[in-house]
Amino acid sequence: MNRKTRLEKPDSFYYVICTGQRDNPLFFLPADNEKYLNTLECALNKYDFILHAYCLLKNQVHLLLRENGAPLSELLHYVNTKYAMYFNSKRSLTGHVFQDRCQSYLIGESIYMRNVISCIHMLPVKKGFCISSELYTYSSAAFYAGKSHFKIMGMRMEKCFPSRAHYLEQHELISVDFPVNEGFIGSETAFLAMEKRNLGLSKRSARERRGAADRIANSFQRVLTEEKITLEKLQSMKYTRQDRKILRKIFHKLIDEKFTRIAIASYLNWNRVTVGRILKENSKCNKINLRP
Repeated sequence: MNRKTRLEKPDSFYYVICTGQRDNPLFFLPADNEKYLNTLECALNKYDFILHAYCLLKNQVHLLLRENGAPLSELLHYVNTKYAMYFNSKRSLTGHVFQDRCQSYLIGESIYMRNVISCIHMLPVKKGFCISSELYTYSSAAFYAGKSHFKIMGMRMEKCFPSRAHYLEQHELISVDFPVNEGFIGSETAFLAMEKRNLGLSKRSARERRGAADRIANSFQRVLTEEKITLEKLQSMKYTRQDRKILRKIFHKLIDEKFTRIAIASYLNWNRVTVGRILKENSKCNKINLRP
């Protein structure tokens, strides 16, 4: 059964939860936590993400991230792969370190940003690891309180808290609950509005694909008519120098009309490498496999 596609929207905030395989510990030593944070810092710089909150528990990682262009999946793949390689190598283990795919929740309404941050920061208190969130070493609560244990490049204080003084006054009073609808944090109205928008984009994308297919079909027919050749004959051409010369001429005409090699290969049901070789081929008669 196919898994559900992540909800993604450009320039959005995501609440991410990564869990250890079978709920096994992800961090045994302080060096493990520091390694994960260093890897995360590299990923933030590499993929141009902003980290607004985090908390590393024994068997879970909680992150609040803002996307600035690259897909969320690329950043998570980079961080988790790098850390899993370190984790297994250090303990002479093999196999998965993280359980399944990380859960991600698109924050659709900014009014719930404070709730998500408070939820992340209060996790160690709920688990009984400390009596105050700022005292927990591997959390951004200390950063918000001005007592940061680690300085992470790419870490920013979220604007929902105007100042550190405001955070210290309010964070324990804010509810840690927020509405969740199928990977979306926000009201049902906002969720349905986003679904409607995504459906519209999906339909537009399908129309664009159909339009592109019709355009290359029409261009192929026109070029073949000019060359006085049928599509069936084109498909059955052999490896002779003359046949490849005709193919090269037809392909160059299509390339001049801004069609890509992939589009040409897809229309003919050929391998794109074959199309590329024909376009680059010199006068020497080299055998080329025209089969898909």
